[in-house]
Amino acid sequence: MLAQGEMILTGFEVSVQDSAAFLDGNVCGLVKNCFSDPAWLAAFEAHAGLDMEPCHHVAQSRSGPAAFMPAYIEKQSMCGTLRDRLLGRFSKAPVFRRWGRENALVCASPWGFYSGIESNRDCPEDVYQAVIHQMAGTACQKKLGLTGFIFVPESRRRLRACLYENGYRKVPVCPTAILDLKWNDFDQYLASLAGAKIRNVIRRERKKFKSLSFQWYDGSCLETRFGGRPLHSVLTRLYNNTHYKHHGQPSLLSDSFLKQLWKTDHENLRLCIAAKEDTIMSFVILRVYNSVAHAFMIGRDYSINDDFFSYFNMACYEPVIKGIEEKWRAIHFRPGIYYAKLKRGCRLENLYLYVKGHNPAARGFLKACLPAAEKYYRRKYAMPALLNY
Repeated sequence: MLAQGEMILTGFEVSVQDSAAFLDGNVCGLVKNCFSDPAWLAAFEAHAGLDMEPCHHVAQSRSGPAAFMPAYIEKQSMCGTLRDRLLGRFSKAPVFRRWGRENALVCASPWGFYSGIESNRDCPEDVYQAVIHQMAGTACQKKLGLTGFIFVPESRRRLRACLYENGYRKVPVCPTAILDLKWNDFDQYLASLAGAKIRNVIRRERKKFKSLSFQWYDGSCLETRFGGRPLHSVLTRLYNNTHYKHHGQPSLLSDSFLKQLWKTDHENLRLCIAAKEDTIMSFVILRVYNSVAHAFMIGRDYSINDDFFSYFNMACYEPVIKGIEEKWRAIHFRPGIYYAKLKRGCRLENLYLYVKGHNPAARGFLKACLPAAEKYYRRKYAMPALLNY
């Protein structure tokens, strides 16, 4: 469905869609990142249970779709809203109740550390200008004070330059971890790591893992039952365990999301389960898109002793083995635990937040909070071996 507010700029016609389900199928050919994939966005919008209003922007040329930008008026997000990123622990203060949440249009995926305008490599920069200009028009039409791009990779240089030219202010958010798969087997991967100490650690972790059974599952697996409960319900409970441990609260996902996602997207998903007898100890789910895997969901049973299980077996080693078998180009492991990921062969890429105020009050808000936000993130990630901002 087309929203009002279409415009023509520099030869591109930009329209706004209020659901990923209505997007032109040709848009998929522009998408490089799996979390900007319209099929993923449509499943998330329909079944995740998050409070968000889609405002996807599509630029059309005479020959068809030229660019696509997933965007939402976010009230909730699996990766943190714009307000969460700008204000941190102060985001729940009543005085900031609207800013960066109901009052912002954000280019982002609901569950991916990525923000960007998807286009062909040879597409002119004018298409970025057209989409960014329409984004400002959409914000004005909906009376929104802020627009933002939460997780722009450092490698998106053309987009970053265009955002700067259009008055967006930049704040470093965090690095993300990527493992490029360039080996023929796990032994080659292990031999490539720097230092005998980490190689010995991994061998011990693999040895502990042998007491568990593990299996990669296909799309029909969520119809099975564990302990009298549907598998999707068990996995959601374990994921909530992990989410609560790291964030102090359950996740926002509805209980049926995983089941519905598997029905619509099972060809792109890979699920690995580690079990002892009839008890699931841990699982990991990756989404594979354009031969690149993104590990986006992991869960563990923290009530059971961990002597025979190591986190990195499920989060890293088994995906590496699977990726070599299926000839993936890389695995994205997302932000966090950087030292451990660096030791295990990952490289890091900076992610930046770009934000712009569209009225005096919004610009005043950004003037007040951006210096503190930048100082916080620089201090948080100012450690050896992490990238310099």
